[in-house]
Amino acid sequence: MVSGPNLSLMPGFAFVYRRSGSSSAYHIGMLAVSGFGVDHAENTNFSNPILTPQAPNGFGFGRIRSNDMLVTAPIGIARQLTERFSVGFSAVPSFSMLQVIPAPFSPPVTAGSTMPYYLSAGNNAPAFGAGFNAGAHYAISKVSVGVSYRSPVWFSHSHLLPSQPSLHDVLFQQGGQLIATN
Repeated sequence: MVSGPNLSLMPGFAFVYRRSGSSSAYHIGMLAVSGFGVDHAENTNFSNPILTPQAPNGFGFGRIRSNDMLVTAPIGIARQLTERFSVGFSAVPSFSMLQVIPAPFSPPVTAGSTMPYYLSAGNNAPAFGAGFNAGAHYAISKVSVGVSYRSPVWFSHSHLLPSQPSLHDVLFQQGGQLIATN
């Protein structure tokens, strides 16, 4: 079986509002920052050793699948302080999901087998986070100068969905049972 291409859509929109005569502008958006996914079928005829089944029926990883998505929703304001100088700020709430099958970065399972095998990670568990953007712009006659800062996005456990673990705890699945590791 050969893997084929699949369609992956990445959303994005923005809206800016500035009242006529106002020195302030407001914005909101939803931006797809990153995303990827692969799905390579297991190879049972041993023509590709990496895709052969995991132990004990082979010595590869078996079917390899991954899915990752990071979406931000900036909400902010920009204000013109003088005729030449303006500043802006936005809060950036973020949402991410990750799945990796198998997870070769995890410790291999060796119990009950003569060869180690790998479990799944992420299991599309959602993670919520936030960051911020800030910037300034100065117009000098025909030339403009700007500077901006984009903070890291800090992800933490979601208190809204306590049954959904954070991506910072990689989840491994064995027989339907989730095992969290830090």
